Amino acid sequence: MDANFFYFAAFGIGAVLVFQVSAVVFGAVLRRVNFAEEIVAKRCGAAGIEQAGRAVGAFIIAASVVKGCVGGVDFAHDLAWTAAFGFPAVVLLVVVGRLSAQFLLRARIPAEIARNNTAAGLAVAAHDIATAVIIARCLHGNSVDTLGISLCFLAISLVTLN
Repeated sequence: MDANFFYFAAFGIGAVLVFQVSAVVFGAVLRRVNFAEEIVAKRCGAAGIEQAGRAVGAFIIAASVVKGCVGGVDFAHDLAWTAAFGFPAVVLLVVVGRLSAQFLLRARIPAEIARNNTAAGLAVAAHDIATAVIIARCLHGNSVDTLGISLCFLAISLVTLN
């Protein structure tokens, strides 16, 4: 195996872990809800499906960020640009996903998820995954210029999605 393969694999695994934890923590802070308590104690499948959609979205973003930001030459440079593109992408995933869920079906989705409506959880999860695909395609690179252009295209894409 090539040493470069292990470098990219380690970056990918690290990015996935960090972005997954960030998505869960930021989502819980935004909703002021303990997902584990909501899913396990209340046996709320809809909330679990919603969280699974966000987790898949974070995986998609992590893969794209590592592919677009990691060059394999300088560890500090790769880490800085992975963080610079990755964390805003995960925050955007959670925020846009949450706002879209509130506006989807005239703000009845959160209430339907609380009532354990599986279809509502699936709708939000699918929307989160679609949002993650758009974010992943727009946010990656390794310069300030790329970040600015990426954010402009991301804004256009999210406006047309919603």
